[in-house]
Amino acid sequence: MPSGKEIKSRIKSIKNTGKITKAMELVSAAKMRKAVARTFLAREYATAAEALLKKISHLGSLSSAGEGWGEVFAKGKGDKLLLIVITSNKGLCGGYNTQVLKLAAERIKQYGRERTDIVSIGSKGKIALARLGSSLIASFTELPEMPTSRDVAPIANYIDKQYASGEYAKVELFYTHYVSALTQTPTHKVIVGDTSSQPSPAEGKEPDATRSAATPSPSQERAGVRFSETQTDYIIEPSQGAILPNLLRHLSKQRFYHALLESLASEHSARMVAMKNAKESAEEMIDELGLAYNKARQASITQEISEISAGMAAVS
Repeated sequence: MPSGKEIKSRIKSIKNTGKITKAMELVSAAKMRKAVARTFLAREYATAAEALLKKISHLGSLSSAGEGWGEVFAKGKGDKLLLIVITSNKGLCGGYNTQVLKLAAERIKQYGRERTDIVSIGSKGKIALARLGSSLIASFTELPEMPTSRDVAPIANYIDKQYASGEYAKVELFYTHYVSALTQTPTHKVIVGDTSSQPSPAEGKEPDATRSAATPSPSQERAGVRFSETQTDYIIEPSQGAILPNLLRHLSKQRFYHALLESLASEHSARMVAMKNAKESAEEMIDELGLAYNKARQASITQEISEISAGMAAVS
């Protein structure tokens, strides 16, 4: 059994750890509130953009919209798959990274390692994805904690360039959808290519992104946004070829930016919960070690009394 001095030293160490985890919990909670606010603001725009893309994809005159536009809604020229996986740059966030990496690993296994290339967002994903055997063609780890759409533009442009090379059939995005402070859902969606094969909700499809265009959200109704299944009459000036390609690039960038905001909100929420659990575990360990210290101290006192009594008996 450890001595009272050793137990006391361990209690002090765990108390210090508890103070650190409590501070990290408070910092993560503050970051989470800001990230969640930005996510909710971007979510309405992303939902409307998703509905607009779906409506435009059913137009019959896309072939005259300009080079490359019609290919967005059809399978690409190549036979390979490009995966974009968003993870965190830092650890101590529970199972946040593990869940989305597991979903990506299942997709790689399904499609084949030799036919899959990966673009990693976040240093934790870069380390883990390198072990899966697929080709890691790019990694972005220098994004700020609160990125803007301008910060993600180089990444979106790189993805568009890779798809335009004709090597890939489609581009799929893996990220974590924020539901609540306690719930974050790993999500998988096709962002460029044949979107008719989108995964089902059971496979991690984002619920908000799959909302039917005929049933706008309450926030959309308040804002006057209307997308119906029969509304297919668009007036485009000066021409489809001049407008639609630029519109596509903008909406694709915004979809990626929204996914990044969802991932950041989920990351801070997961880290807050993980640090809260660590703080509570430290408190429980301190209570247990306090009891062990009292027992060791009582045993030491009893032993000293016994030794004094035995010495007095020997003298007398």
